[in-house]
Amino acid sequence: MSLIGDLVFSRYRIVRPVGRGASCVVFLAVDPEGAPFALKVFPPRLSQRGRREFALAKNLRHPHINKVLEQTVIDGQVALLIDFIPGRMLSQAFSNPAGVPVASSRNPERRRAFLSSLDQLGSALEYLHANGIVHRDLKPANVLRREDGFTVLVDFDLSGPTGERFRSSLMVGTLAYMSPEQLRGEPAEAASDLYSLGVLLYWGLSGELPFYGTAEEVAAQQDLGLHQGPGERAGFPDPLDALALQLLRRNPSERPEGATEVRIRLRSGVVP
Repeated sequence: MSLIGDLVFSRYRIVRPVGRGASCVVFLAVDPEGAPFALKVFPPRLSQRGRREFALAKNLRHPHINKVLEQTVIDGQVALLIDFIPGRMLSQAFSNPAGVPVASSRNPERRRAFLSSLDQLGSALEYLHANGIVHRDLKPANVLRREDGFTVLVDFDLSGPTGERFRSSLMVGTLAYMSPEQLRGEPAEAASDLYSLGVLLYWGLSGELPFYGTAEEVAAQQDLGLHQGPGERAGFPDPLDALALQLLRRNPSERPEGATEVRIRLRSGVVP
C-alpha cells in the first residue's frame, strides 16, 4: 500500500520516497510550514529493529549525529521521524572519476574537505563512545555531507551498547567496513568503529578498499595484515599512511586509543 499523501503524527505529510536500504524505505515528509523531514519505514519483519533504533537514538543530541525524533506505526510498519539532511553520501560527495584518490596530497582542496568530514565523524564517534554506544555500521552510505561541508552520521538500526553480546555469534555491519572482531561475530567495541573509520581513510588516500571479496577472503586478508600504506599503494607515500595502517590493525588494542587521538592525527595531515 502506498504511503504517499498520508499524514503522520497528525502533522507531517508524506511526499515521496528518497532512499531504500536493506532494512527500510526512507520517505520525504513535510510539516505544515513546508519544512522537510525524513520518515524511515521498516517492513513488519524488521519492526523490532526499528523499535530498537528509536530506543537507542531518541536521546542522542550531537551536531554530527542525525536526530531521531518520533516513532509511530503505519499499516503495521514501524516508522521513525528523523531530521532531513539535504546532502549526499560520502562516496558521492567525493567521487574520483579522474582516478586520483580524493585525499591525495596532489589535490589539497579536496584533501582538506575529505579530512574535515572524517574529523566530523570522529567527533560523532567521540560522543557515541562516551555514551557507551558503538555505531557498528560506519560506511559511506551512512554518512551524509551537505554542500557546505557539514557532515552527519546516520542510521543507527545496527548500533548498540559497547561490548553487547548476543545469544549466538552474530556478524553485525557491512563486510568491507567490518573490523576483524565483528567479522568473527565477537562484541564490537569503540575500536571497532575506529577500524571502519580507518577503511574510509584508506579509501580516501588510495582510491581502493584495503580488503575485499567474500567474508572468508576478507578474513584471510585481515589475518595477513597490510604491509603498505594507502598513499604508498597509490604511488605517493603520505604522512597519514601510519594512521591508516594503525586503525586497520587486526588486534583492537593496537589501534589508536580513541576518536580524540584520531582527530588530532587527522588534522596533522591537512595540507596548508
